[in-house]
Amino acid sequence: MATETAVHTDDQMMQAANDIWPFSRATGILDSGCGPALLTKVLLRTHGKELPQDTKIVCADFADAMVGAAQANKDEGGKDWERVSVIKQNAMDLNEVADKSKSHVLAGFVYFMTPDPQKCLSETLRVLKDGGAGVVSSWQDNEWMQLMMLVRRFRPNQELPSVPPTWTTTEGVEGELRKAGFKDVRAVEVKAEMAFEKIEDLVSLLVDKMPHMKQSKSRGRARRSAVLSRFVTYTVADASQCWPISAKVKFRSSGS
Repeated sequence: MATETAVHTDDQMMQAANDIWPFSRATGILDSGCGPALLTKVLLRTHGKELPQDTKIVCADFADAMVGAAQANKDEGGKDWERVSVIKQNAMDLNEVADKSKSHVLAGFVYFMTPDPQKCLSETLRVLKDGGAGVVSSWQDNEWMQLMMLVRRFRPNQELPSVPPTWTTTEGVEGELRKAGFKDVRAVEVKAEMAFEKIEDLVSLLVDKMPHMKQSKSRGRARRSAVLSRFVTYTVADASQCWPISAKVKFRSSGS
């Protein structure tokens, strides 16, 4: 199953972080809202050999499914992943991460999906060392989030994620970062794709792993869940424009 954004997008995030604070001098790295730890995977591929031997990487997510997926990647990752630890943490409240303890904070497509993105940015700034590198990304728009809205045909009042307008433009994102206290902010628009080998892989991601979608699957409602899965599957199968999923991406980095 391939669920990573296009390599060039993640690589650009790593390059931006490295430009601000070289990974060869990294003292601690946080992958905030890590999901299955795909950014950490890219980091280890692109800069793993440059990292100081004692530099630790922390992958943090508040969703059990994502914590499990990140741990699975660590368990299967071999020696390079020995420096990685996986913890359950909310990006809005990183209470297990000490002040000014990280040289780098990476956050891929997560802050804008939380109830309070400013809290995420505030926590990022708190745990970063002076001059540290904070690199975050956001969608301008994407088709898989549009697919998630199909759940409203079952539950019209269901709360589902959407991208706040300020997180869909480079100017808006720069403003959000500056408001949080970041300096030397720059935002760049790039194009990315998420490619899936099978329709079932996309359905599994949307229905079983995305926190907002999991909330729509009440306990004891196996039949409803099965219907929802089939409904999403059929919709994707009939919507050729959704294959592969692609979107413009907002990419930004900031020195703290």
